[in-house]
Amino acid sequence: MRYYADGALLGTLQTPGSAIPSGHSFTLGNHATYLHSSYAFGGEMFQLNIYAKELSGEEIKRMADAGMCSTKEDENEDVRVLKWEDIVKKTRTGTVTEFIPDQCVEEVERRMDLLAECQQSLEESEQTLKETVKKKEIIEQTLNQTQTKLNSTELQLENVSTNLNRIADNLQTTLKQLKKCNQTSQSWDWDLFSLDIYVNTTISSEVAEQLRSSWDNIAEMMIGFTITDQFITFLKHIDTDECSEERPWTMLHTKRYLNKVFTREDANSLITMWDEISGSLVGVKMTRETVKLLKYITKNCTD
Repeated sequence: MRYYADGALLGTLQTPGSAIPSGHSFTLGNHATYLHSSYAFGGEMFQLNIYAKELSGEEIKRMADAGMCSTKEDENEDVRVLKWEDIVKKTRTGTVTEFIPDQCVEEVERRMDLLAECQQSLEESEQTLKETVKKKEIIEQTLNQTQTKLNSTELQLENVSTNLNRIADNLQTTLKQLKKCNQTSQSWDWDLFSLDIYVNTTISSEVAEQLRSSWDNIAEMMIGFTITDQFITFLKHIDTDECSEERPWTMLHTKRYLNKVFTREDANSLITMWDEISGSLVGVKMTRETVKLLKYITKNCTD
């Protein structure tokens, strides 16, 4: 057996070469069988380790140079079979006092400070983790709400798409109506409704019928005559029909008729111009703003 102090070989001792058997108790500081104060170890033990091989002088020297307070990993860790950190956890008998070697106090205090810092860092990390988890829950809740809104929006988009298809169908119908409108709108004389008898009056079924049939009896009489202001005045004078007061004479003052020879085509147009639109006017209050709007619509329809 070789024994060292501070990494230096002090001497050797001849001992039997028997191995430590397994399956038995291992006792430090007293007799394994006869525990007695006379056998008690009265010194100090620190960092006692047993290895499964004989360490070389160089290995022991490096171990001593590192110091008994070293935190470096044991280079022979793979063959360290009995470890000091395990020994201090075992059952103790008698008087055993834990101590810190004087040369290790500073290192232990440094480690305790480091441990305190680690503990504080751990607590802060735990708090951060709790806050992060809370934020995650809020984000998940927000995502769920967003998903719900997206689902609702998707449904709304489907409804909008359905409405757009319906509008497209209506537009097609409107286009057909506009084509028809384009063929007849040039005949409508909306200035008629600027007369005092119509302004701020709601068009009734009777009035609509008068519009539709107002020229039935007199249009034929005007064929071949030039429509002048004097002729229009003459017609009003000789017109004894019960509808003469409501007859829209102002239409004859438009560019289409005034100072032109009244033809068969003009007569037919005058007779039929309100046939398709008069029914649509029932219930409409003819204000001056309404007349302007009808003129605008007719103009754009024609264009």
